Amino acid sequence: MERLATVLMLGSCVGASALSITALFTPSWVVTTFAGSKQLGLIWSCREPLLMPEWCGTMSTAPEVWLLTAVLIVIGALLLVLAGGCLIAAELQRKRLYLNVTRGLAAAGVMSLCLGCLAFPIGFSLEEIGGSPYKLPHMMKVGTSFSIFMIAIFLAMISNIVANKTCSQRPNFR
Repeated sequence: MERLATVLMLGSCVGASALSITALFTPSWVVTTFAGSKQLGLIWSCREPLLMPEWCGTMSTAPEVWLLTAVLIVIGALLLVLAGGCLIAAELQRKRLYLNVTRGLAAAGVMSLCLGCLAFPIGFSLEEIGGSPYKLPHMMKVGTSFSIFMIAIFLAMISNIVANKTCSQRPNFR
């Protein structure tokens, strides 16, 4: 049972990190098909005006809160990778200290990703979007990148739950 919990936590940590970084570098956080296609991401954006070829590049006027969101995603992904590394070290050396560090790193990673999720909608007031914080206009919608990010947060929470349940129940660690 301990091995299954270790594999589950390690897999969910790595999966959450990979999905959050994937979501970060894809441009479909906010999308619209009104008067052509527009995909806005935290770092990249793609536009395809009517009867014109698609153009993708970095955002020149990204709101500061989206940059904060990107930083929080990177920090969260790094913390989850470090939690996975500490879990491997705990399994190899059988030390409870590493398990406690693993629990703390996983919790901090989840908190960082959740803060990024809360900060992202503040940027809806961007002129290109035309909304207000936490409210998108009717012609815009949240894209697949945000959905991928939400799945990453779910996986990170699973790793945190498994870490808290199993790390406290390992009697053969010193």
